[in-house]
Amino acid sequence: MSEISNSLTAANKIHDAILKQHITLSTKLGTAQTENLELQRQDEQAQKGLTECERRHILDSATDSELEATQSKADNIRQRLQASIRRLELIRQAITDQNHKINSSLQDLRIVRRDHCIKIRDLKFQELQSDKKLRSAILQAMVAQASTGMESYTNDSMTFAQQFLVRILPAISEAEVREAAEKFKKENGLD
Repeated sequence: MSEISNSLTAANKIHDAILKQHITLSTKLGTAQTENLELQRQDEQAQKGLTECERRHILDSATDSELEATQSKADNIRQRLQASIRRLELIRQAITDQNHKINSSLQDLRIVRRDHCIKIRDLKFQELQSDKKLRSAILQAMVAQASTGMESYTNDSMTFAQQFLVRILPAISEAEVREAAEKFKKENGLD
């Protein structure tokens, strides 16, 4: 059982780590989008400034060094904008990859959770099956039913269980099941 519990813990940790990476990437995406918008605005202004400086240079009202400085500034901003666009693409690709990892880890987590719950269920079934007092009481109920003589009856335990299982099990309300389920989830890290 501890092997499955360890698997559940490991699967939860992996899934949580992937979700944290996704949050980090989402934050980076927001920051990169904001920076990109600002660089686009700066690029537009730099291109307008460059066009204006080129016009003035043609009219000899701007020097060669002013034109070079304006051109250099515009080129620098354009390079930063291209790098920003590339960064946005990479972040978006990473988010897409991360979404695939999230789905995969979620599927793995569901499988491990299912296996964990089945293992606990089977252990509880084994406890019930090995309960000698319960076994004896069921056996006596079967014998009493078979001995009624009121109908033809087989001594098959499966037939008995199908006919009388509701009477064997204690009445359990839906509220009790919900409460027990919440407790089970907390105790087994299935929140």
